Amino acid sequence: MSDKERNPYIGARTFETDERDLFFGRDREALDLLSLVISERLVLFYAQSGAGKSSLVNTKLIPGLIEEEEYRILPVGRVRRDEGAASNANNIYIYNLISSLSKRSIDENVLSKLTLSDFLAGLDFDGKEDYFYNQNLPQNLAEGEDGTTWKYALIIDQFEELFTTHQEEWEKREGFFRQLAQAMDDFPHLWVVLVMREDYIAYLDPYAYLLPGRLRVRYYMQRLEQNASAEAV
Repeated sequence: MSDKERNPYIGARTFETDERDLFFGRDREALDLLSLVISERLVLFYAQSGAGKSSLVNTKLIPGLIEEEEYRILPVGRVRRDEGAASNANNIYIYNLISSLSKRSIDENVLSKLTLSDFLAGLDFDGKEDYFYNQNLPQNLAEGEDGTTWKYALIIDQFEELFTTHQEEWEKREGFFRQLAQAMDDFPHLWVVLVMREDYIAYLDPYAYLLPGRLRVRYYMQRLEQNASAEAV
């Protein structure tokens, strides 16, 4: 479809990365968030439901990090899995997250036992298949490739799903945060962005002490103001 025929109004869905030319009204927030993520290894990005968090991540944050040329962006992760989940997973939230990151199927018996650090240590890249788990990989995320030191950005979207799904596994939430902190310690070139709804922020309080900086680095995005709304329209 030509640019002239392309409908600029996508409807009630999230903007994708290749639709950044259609996303308006958030330039200031995009610059602020990008600057914060570049300077801090762990950032909590939150806003009201429907404010456009995922769209800002897709159209502004990810392209901005790529343009920095030092970052490789992992697939946007989720701690919820729409398909059937493994009943024997050591940690259902970690299992769902690494399932969403790998673009190739993995033996469920292997996948269900991996820690986040295990998975990242075996993370491989294929220009056609993108990222996938390779248990025979001699390198690992912390070492870079061919002498080049890359920074890897892990973005976990809709992070409130840690508290809204798999209620029967609530005791595993602490283990999730411990594994995330361990992965950041094991891989000093790993940057993490947690994206979640404002109304679930208080649920993080019992676990904040487990993470680097106690989740002190946060960015709140307000709803569009009048001028920004006009620009978006």
